Amino acid sequence: RYVESGKEGLESEEAVKTSIFRTGPGIILGAITSVCAFYSVLGSDFVGLSELGLIGGTGVLLCLISMMTVLPAMLLVAGKKKLFPSSTPRVSAMPFLEPLLKKPGRLILILAVISLAGLPGLFRVRFSYNLLELQARGLESVEYEKILMNSSGESTWYAILTANSLEDVKRLTKRVEVMPTVDKVESIFDFFPQQQAAKSKLFQKAATALEPVMENGPVTKGPDAESLIKTLSGLSFAFETLEEQLFASGSTGEISRIDQILKNIHSAQNLLQGDKKRVALLEAMQKGLVQDLTNSLNKLIKWLKAGKMTPGDLPSSLKDLYIGKDGRYQIKVIPKEDVWDFSKLNRFVTELRKVDPEVSGVPVGVLESARLMHRTFLSAAALTIALVTIILWLYSRSFLYIFLTMLPLGVSILWLLEIMGWFNLHFNLANFFAIPILIAIGVDGGVHLFARWREIRNPLSHHFGEKPGGLFNTSTPTAVALSFATTMIGFGGLLFAHHRGMEGLGAVMVIGSFTGMLASILVLPPVLKLFENFKNNG
Repeated sequence: RYVESGKEGLESEEAVKTSIFRTGPGIILGAITSVCAFYSVLGSDFVGLSELGLIGGTGVLLCLISMMTVLPAMLLVAGKKKLFPSSTPRVSAMPFLEPLLKKPGRLILILAVISLAGLPGLFRVRFSYNLLELQARGLESVEYEKILMNSSGESTWYAILTANSLEDVKRLTKRVEVMPTVDKVESIFDFFPQQQAAKSKLFQKAATALEPVMENGPVTKGPDAESLIKTLSGLSFAFETLEEQLFASGSTGEISRIDQILKNIHSAQNLLQGDKKRVALLEAMQKGLVQDLTNSLNKLIKWLKAGKMTPGDLPSSLKDLYIGKDGRYQIKVIPKEDVWDFSKLNRFVTELRKVDPEVSGVPVGVLESARLMHRTFLSAAALTIALVTIILWLYSRSFLYIFLTMLPLGVSILWLLEIMGWFNLHFNLANFFAIPILIAIGVDGGVHLFARWREIRNPLSHHFGEKPGGLFNTSTPTAVALSFATTMIGFGGLLFAHHRGMEGLGAVMVIGSFTGMLASILVLPPVLKLFENFKNNG
């Protein structure tokens, strides 16, 4: 506006004065609406989102103060001393668009047809809660998570139930295991023997049967040559029978081994028969065998008499994992379905809450966080619209003014949703915050263009250097387009982010700013022209 006033021959002081008084109210109004968008999330349970709103809103206020104080002073100094004569923009108006206002009804009809043609895309837009879709492409953790789900059907997420006693662990485990959304349940009982009571009775019975053996005491009599020869004969006969059976079956390899064993047995028999006193050499060996057998039987009886296993018998590593410091027990519930899918996650948690309303774990945290963020975004958008409407009402006290200034916003949001649907771009937990921001900046274009339209139609506007003419012959449409373009550039850098959530935020902001620019320039001016024609004809 300052450049335009300078081209009209106004001195720098008058040009600055005209710029401040004519654009100042719109700039302040636009800044306040932007602040409303950012401050709408203050008090949110998400600290990061709340701080984002505080930083963004306060930053806009500081920019407003700088724009209304520092910038005019710099323009005055630069204008009086002619410091930057070459900085004057070459394009300050859009006269080539002025013919569009000669037949505004036709232009609106064309835009309406285009909007109706894009409506199918509107119904394709959805809200995605899947956090995997926000991560960077090719991220190893994401790839391995997908491999794990595809190969085993399991996720790295699991829910946690708590029980006050072992009986509660059994009761909760039985109820959860039959749920269709549950794959398996892990608890402290996974490390206990099954059917301990029945097995304990059998063990006690076996221990009772072995006790008389130990009561008779170990064998003290030395080895007997005749008994040993007789035993070796029986063993030899058994091996010879086995050899005949192996021969009948054709197992020649095993027959050679049996032959070697028989040779050893016969050799021992011959030694004992030749000198029976040799049996005394086996006395030390017999004592060792008896002692080993006695020790083994004692250990076996001790083990068989052991009682039921208790949590205290587990190693510390397992007790720390499944038993809390307050004595409660942890139960891990692993989902059967892909809980990255929000509907399946919701079903999984809902079923578990029927058993234990206080169920916890990553699935529960993610579910509640996603729901809370969704509600926060929706409430922020609704609150922004409400605050902007109230501010516009306080500024104008006119419902027609509110409708006209917010018309480009409504059309731009419609076009944004249609484009998102056609290009399969959906809202998620990262890019949905773009909507409150787009609501705030979408009103700016309507405010500035409507204000300039009023100036053009006001017969007293020449006191401020305003000359009659079409809206596109002024600098305001160019300034509005430039403002939206710089917003697109600012958020466009996010399109190159590895994080797909940030990339999606950049995409929504760029598309939304572009549709906002088109709606401000192509929709509001012809509507204002139609209102003017209707008023003149009336």
